[in-house]
Amino acid sequence: MGEIKTKYPNREECKKIMEDYGTPERVIKHTETVALIAQKIAERLKDKGIKLNIPLIVSSAYLHDIARSESKHDIKGAEYLKKIGLYEVAEVIRDHTFHKITDNISEIDEIDVLCLADRMTIEDRFVGPERRMEYIINKAILKFGEDKRDELEEKAKSFVRYVHELEIFMGKKIEDLIPNNIK
Repeated sequence: MGEIKTKYPNREECKKIMEDYGTPERVIKHTETVALIAQKIAERLKDKGIKLNIPLIVSSAYLHDIARSESKHDIKGAEYLKKIGLYEVAEVIRDHTFHKITDNISEIDEIDVLCLADRMTIEDRFVGPERRMEYIINKAILKFGEDKRDELEEKAKSFVRYVHELEIFMGKKIEDLIPNNIK
């Protein structure tokens, strides 16, 4: 595939990029769900006065797991997207696994919105922060052992608290922004 002509590819263009890369169909379905959630969050935040690049968020959400079947998928995906000319999208997905939680909601950025949407999704379903954190903890304990439970649970509580503070700021629960067909 040659250089991309558009700065922020749409759904169809992103799907073609992922298919060209060999991204599995189930991962593509996941990214479509994350993109919809990210867009809904970004639009609500924009309505509340937060300046966000929504086309960048949506393109990044579609492409964030392009290399999910590989180790260090965030870095590998970013490298590939840079090769095809999607530099801004590459920068967002390179850091999408590291959500920074700050006390100041007004500091939320495109990476945070992508991370939030991804962290409330299991495969192609919106599950909310509590259920997703439970899923992540159980998966991490299998990988790293029971002695990591307290640390993981503290991080999960912090994330859930952040989401609730964000919902207060937005004046609406994220779940209420999401279409029923992905819940």
